[in-house]
Amino acid sequence: MTVPVSRRLLLSREEAAKQLGIGIRTLDAHIKLGNIAHVPMGRLIKLHPQELQRVADEGLPILCPSR
Repeated sequence: MTVPVSRRLLLSREEAAKQLGIGIRTLDAHIKLGNIAHVPMGRLIKLHPQELQRVADEGLPILCPSR
């Protein structure tokens, strides 16, 4: 049985990136920098919908290329 995204407690990286309108690499970079809180579950990373709402409300800092 598939549970609708709105009823699940945690979201995947792919779902979170899509909801925020950013790419997975950008999401991963912000997670690594501590800009987005996450829940590690073994090798998986999950995100709370409330955290995505916070990010949507407050925005994210601009990432500078590391060249």
